[in-house]
Amino acid sequence: MSTWQLPEGIDELTGDRALAFESIRRQLLDLYADKGFGLVIPPMVEYVESLLLTSDSVDEKTFKFLDSASGKMLGVHADITPQIARIDAKRASNDVEKYCYVNAILQTKADDFYASRSPIQAGAELYGSDDISADVEVIELMLESLKLLSISPIVLSLGNVAIFNALIAQEDLLGEQVTKLRQIFARRSTPDLAEFIVSVTLNNADMFSALMKLEGDA
Repeated sequence: MSTWQLPEGIDELTGDRALAFESIRRQLLDLYADKGFGLVIPPMVEYVESLLLTSDSVDEKTFKFLDSASGKMLGVHADITPQIARIDAKRASNDVEKYCYVNAILQTKADDFYASRSPIQAGAELYGSDDISADVEVIELMLESLKLLSISPIVLSLGNVAIFNALIAQEDLLGEQVTKLRQIFARRSTPDLAEFIVSVTLNNADMFSALMKLEGDA
């Protein structure tokens, strides 16, 4: 193996590619700044518990190692969003806060066969408002970002986990059953849902089936 070979899924940018990326990064950050989103640069490494690894997929993709200085487990960020949540929680502000970032992340495995394990993640996030206008603002900014990058065609797929949670709240399910049902919907598996409905008593079986149809099969 060549001494200069990079690990599988790890990339570097040089020359024109590096200049093109910097141009894109600048355009995105200028757009976000014009919309009132402040730039944040989260650290590459944090204590694992600070990364708020509530998602199984993010947890699995996070490189973890023991910190010789503190004796605690550290994690390299595989997703910026949990870090933004920590930053906002630390501020403890009741005001609407807007954050944006363009950072490299590192993952133990790529999202698909052709993807990089060290992609660049760009984002704009809004905290402190539960009004629907906040969701609309972020979605519109996302669409502007894609148009700025000349990405087309654009297909926007929206979901609302509150619907699923509202149905779950009306059921008398054990914790492990709720977890299994969430996993079924994450896989969008109609056959598994049908099998689950047969195995347990659900007050809203028809509504869960209808929700799965809206999700569509994987």
